[in-house]
Amino acid sequence: MKRKILTLLLALAILLTMLPMTALAAEGNVAEVNGQGYSTLQAAINAVQTAGTVKLLENVTESVTIPAGATITLDLNGKTLVNSAVAQDNTVPDGERKHTITNNGTLTIEDSVGGGVVDNVSHGRAAIYNNGTIAEIKGGKFTRSVDNSTDATSAKGNSWYVVFNAESGSIEKISGGEFLAVGNFSSLFRNSGMIGEISGGTFTQNGFIAFKNEGTVNKISGGTFSSRDESCIQNWGTIGEICGGTITAGRLGIWNFSSDEYVSPGKVGVISGGSISGTTAAIRLTDYDKTYGSQASVTNQASASITGGSFSGELQIGKNTKLSVSGGTFDQAVESKYLADSINAVLKTNDGSKDLYTYFASMDEAVRAAEGTEGSVSNPKANGEKVQVTLHSGFNRADTFVYAEPGTSFKLPSLSNEGYYVNTGWWDGSTFYAVGESYTVPSGVGDSVTLKAAWSYNGPVTVVTPSEPAVNPFNENAGKNSVKFSDVADNAWYASAVNYAVDKGLMNGTGEGKFSPEAATTRGMIVTILARLDGKNTSGTPWYQAGQRWAMEYEISDGMNMTGAITREQLVTMLFRYAVKNGLEAVTLSENLTQFTDASDISAWAVSAMQWAVGQGLIQGSNGQLRPQANASRAEVATILMRFCELMKK
Repeated sequence: MKRKILTLLLALAILLTMLPMTALAAEGNVAEVNGQGYSTLQAAINAVQTAGTVKLLENVTESVTIPAGATITLDLNGKTLVNSAVAQDNTVPDGERKHTITNNGTLTIEDSVGGGVVDNVSHGRAAIYNNGTIAEIKGGKFTRSVDNSTDATSAKGNSWYVVFNAESGSIEKISGGEFLAVGNFSSLFRNSGMIGEISGGTFTQNGFIAFKNEGTVNKISGGTFSSRDESCIQNWGTIGEICGGTITAGRLGIWNFSSDEYVSPGKVGVISGGSISGTTAAIRLTDYDKTYGSQASVTNQASASITGGSFSGELQIGKNTKLSVSGGTFDQAVESKYLADSINAVLKTNDGSKDLYTYFASMDEAVRAAEGTEGSVSNPKANGEKVQVTLHSGFNRADTFVYAEPGTSFKLPSLSNEGYYVNTGWWDGSTFYAVGESYTVPSGVGDSVTLKAAWSYNGPVTVVTPSEPAVNPFNENAGKNSVKFSDVADNAWYASAVNYAVDKGLMNGTGEGKFSPEAATTRGMIVTILARLDGKNTSGTPWYQAGQRWAMEYEISDGMNMTGAITREQLVTMLFRYAVKNGLEAVTLSENLTQFTDASDISAWAVSAMQWAVGQGLIQGSNGQLRPQANASRAEVATILMRFCELMKK
């Protein structure tokens, strides 16, 4: 009897122990934390002190927030979470419409059973709005089951995003889950913050953009992205690497986008794998180029590098964008101008429906890949293909491109004025071509050649104008400079050069005991100095007129803007031309200027002169820069003239 009673008591104890677990849902609890039930999901979330797992027990109609500082794993457990506002349009006050999940803490989402859903039914709200950190999305379905833009004629506006990673948000990894949008007008997933890696999951947009990136995505290594009618991935941020996954679009696979609204253009560091297709284009790179009045032009250049992967559809490349292809398989031949220098072979095959082109670094690789196929191997850069002629305009203007076969000609265009600068022609590094002159595309230059615009200044500049130079700088009988300028310290880097220039009569002070070392120097002063070096009488009115005429006659200068400031590249160009005129034996053009970060800023007509000036030590640069377009200060001019005169005496 006692044994039966003990057995009954034990069974009762076991039953009582199980009741809290089995009765959680029955008691109206919708979520649990460590076996403790809660009547609302938010209450369960709030019960987690620092870190913990919240499991759904029932379908929930609720909008919840993960507070800052909390670390939550949300297990959907096969249940549905939908936001409490059921209105489908914007007639409901903004404060009554909530995101289904707003994350300000650290969140992981999983679905241990399968079939779990996070839904949103409110106008202008998301299923997930992330302001904090999402450690990982492992599973679940994320959608907007009620969408106010399912009808193409709907006047109720944009239904917004299913998932929005805000500018301050971070998603470390998306490894699974289904992301679905059924509307016609809004994007599915918007990233304004940072995403570490997308390695899985499906992203399906029935009517618009599947994934809009204006932040940073470090890596896409997997996942399936599809858009029925638009671009699949629209990128005006940065995608570091695409090495896997499937991207399929009814229009554009990847659209690297640039506009004036987004100063940073879309960039894809490298595409090394995966499959990308679009009925209009697999990849489109667009650019933005506009000049705002007197301000410098704004040019956004979208870019991408392709080293591998499979591509179906065109490569649509804007004139100011950058594409480099060093591998991969394409259903259309890649134009040679986009092929990296390392590419030397292409394998052409056919899969039964279309031609495929695979690019290799060597012929041997291509031949080995062709074994067992009916494909053919060839050189994609064979003679007869078009050469890309780049017309580099300078002044931060966008370059233009002309594609023509070697031996063919086209007329060189004129560019509109840039302030007081006038486009006079084009320079290929050895030959000057006037505006309107025919340029014949040379052979033997590979697949590209660059012409740089030549600009001439024609306008006023306010400068400190000293009196004209006094004497021949080579006058060995000139007295030693005893002038002490109040603005030239004895230990200044230019002090000895100022003393030299004044002593030799190259330069004078500017009055009131000052030299004005930081002020600009006039073009007229330089041509006057050089004319006197050439033994010419420079007297007359105005004081620079004789030097001006001499400089124009001997092609030292165009004679324009004698009272205007001289730039550093204009100064060395005049000195170079004078040295050449006088048969200076030390003239050399072999100096490599790539050591300077702003070498590309040198005007085409000044490159040779700058090479010579650097090679002879006349100009040395500062902080790795030559500053060719900057006005030459009086201190800089004094220093360069001292070096030049000593060079001429050798």
